[in-house]
Amino acid sequence: MMSMYGLFAAAVLLDTLGTTLFKLGANRSALLRTTPAVGFDWQTVRSFFSHWQIPLGLAVYVVEYVIWIAYLSSSSLSRAFPMYSITIVLILIVSRFLLKEQVGKNRWLGAALIVLGVLMLGGNE
Repeated sequence: MMSMYGLFAAAVLLDTLGTTLFKLGANRSALLRTTPAVGFDWQTVRSFFSHWQIPLGLAVYVVEYVIWIAYLSSSSLSRAFPMYSITIVLILIVSRFLLKEQVGKNRWLGAALIVLGVLMLGGNE
């Protein structure tokens, strides 16, 4: 059985992977880039599944949620959920170095503040 730290790390990493897969799949769909965000038709919904990254991202999310629920069963929500914001930092790193997005200094400063907050929350309950 995984330790609490292992469950937490697995959930965070899988969440980051799933979100990255969604972004990669969305980038490949011309329809998703040209359709307004308001209201979806069936053609748009079908286009979600026309690129392997989105169905794989959904599968990763299912596994991630099972792990997250297992973690929550032994941790307080008031501690666990704010600590989960470390995924924001990981997404920022993936966005910059894998997706080659521009990330300004204010976002890096925000990420540093998130890390500081997670470190403050990470102590014993």
